[in-house]
Amino acid sequence: MDSQAPVTNESTASGKMHGEPSLMSVLASSCWNCEARTRTEIVYLIPHHDPALGLLSRLGFIQEPLQSPSNMVPLCPTCRANFDSTVDPGFVFLPVDLKYFMQYEENDYQNRCQQLLSGRKIEPRTFPTARNYLDHQIKQGVVRPTATGGLYRRVFFKNFLPPATNMKHLELPKTFNGSPIATIRRAFQALGSLRCGAWSEVRDDLFKLQGLYSRCLPETPDLQDPAKPKRSVNGTRAMVLKACRNRINNLPN
Repeated sequence: MDSQAPVTNESTASGKMHGEPSLMSVLASSCWNCEARTRTEIVYLIPHHDPALGLLSRLGFIQEPLQSPSNMVPLCPTCRANFDSTVDPGFVFLPVDLKYFMQYEENDYQNRCQQLLSGRKIEPRTFPTARNYLDHQIKQGVVRPTATGGLYRRVFFKNFLPPATNMKHLELPKTFNGSPIATIRRAFQALGSLRCGAWSEVRDDLFKLQGLYSRCLPETPDLQDPAKPKRSVNGTRAMVLKACRNRINNLPN
């Protein structure tokens, strides 16, 4: 086997990727994270064995099939091992502009509240796609119109790379054209890490975003018991509508 060819393992893609003829073409012969020119592995951002797949699907986090290239990133074996350790990860990466995702969620939540108030069908929650995020950053002048993806920051929790690695360079934002919400979900998992120092710039924003995504509308399934709808105070429609109006009024401008 060519030492530069991407490979798979149990935590990455298994078998041939049907219907993805361009998959290998998007994989460079270097690791996306450390940028070392070496053998790469196709790593799932949201893996097939994730025990929370059902919840993620209900919340809308899974925007495309898991085998889609948007759910993949090419990493060297060392970076893969440190990325896959969700309990104590060596690094994660996520969009640099989390405020954009907060505002998007606030707008989406308000739209769904208005749908409930007006008696219309409540549409599923939506998340910014890779294209949405890229278009936003192009509009902000952060990236050029020819960019292939929005900017992401790499957050390192451990010194697992060779001493000669230029860490200053790796701390610079880098483009990625995969699913932004999948990378954010990985970052949520890493919030449980005790290596808190690396989170100084983004931890508070991540906690806030996690709280926004965990909200449920009145009369919609509770995350703790999805089989049962949430009950309003006194079980009356009026109280449900009042609660929804209060939530809209309390949304930040």
